[in-house]
Amino acid sequence: MATGVLEQVVLAFSAQISELQQATLLRADDASAALYKDDLVALESRVRELEGRVRGVREQLARDRAALPAAQAVIRAATLQQRQLEHVEACLPTFLPSLPPTPPVHGGRGDTANAEPARRPRAPGQENCAEPNAVPRYISSAELESLSSYMRGRLTADRVNQSLDELAAHAARNAALVLAARRGRVAGADKRHGMWLAYSVAIKEPLRGQRWVLESDLKTGNALKLDKSGKAILTVLRHLGRISEARVSVEGTTLLAILLQD
Repeated sequence: MATGVLEQVVLAFSAQISELQQATLLRADDASAALYKDDLVALESRVRELEGRVRGVREQLARDRAALPAAQAVIRAATLQQRQLEHVEACLPTFLPSLPPTPPVHGGRGDTANAEPARRPRAPGQENCAEPNAVPRYISSAELESLSSYMRGRLTADRVNQSLDELAAHAARNAALVLAARRGRVAGADKRHGMWLAYSVAIKEPLRGQRWVLESDLKTGNALKLDKSGKAILTVLRHLGRISEARVSVEGTTLLAILLQD
């Protein structure tokens, strides 16, 4: 009996000693407590920084979600524009113009949707001259196919447009030479020819204000010459309304002029 009670006392003392040992392990001095406090402060600062970043991400997501309908509208408009451009590309000839286009000039008030583009004021002596850098109206494959087979022969839209481009280059060269002659700025081998064009040819009524090419200019051409194929190209262009012809009398000689239609 006494032995059992003694064992219980020993067990109780052992349990108390174990609790005191655990309590001793939990105790820390002031230096250790300060070290733990610094760690806790740093951890709290880091947590607050992460919370700020999370708030920024949430705000950015909210802005992106609000801008999503506008972005979808832009995508739909771009897709529609792409389809329209693809349709335009499919209808255009593969030959690209080599002359730079004339930039549009906007002016005036009111409804300008159906108004003609404003023209640049002409310089003195240029009133009867056409625009030297006007871009020709190229033909499409559909227009060429609309002609009868005997008229178009083996011609292609690219070849006809190359000839039209060359006609425009001849017309631009003549216009520049006429203007230079009227201003007295032509010299050398072109002086006599320029004076003849300015004061004997360009003054004729059918040629005033027009872009024109003389039949003799075609002798120096590459894409369009005075042969059977060249005459067929001129017939096609005349039938499609790209050119017209006029005969003018110069110094007792009748000259054939080809007028480019804008």
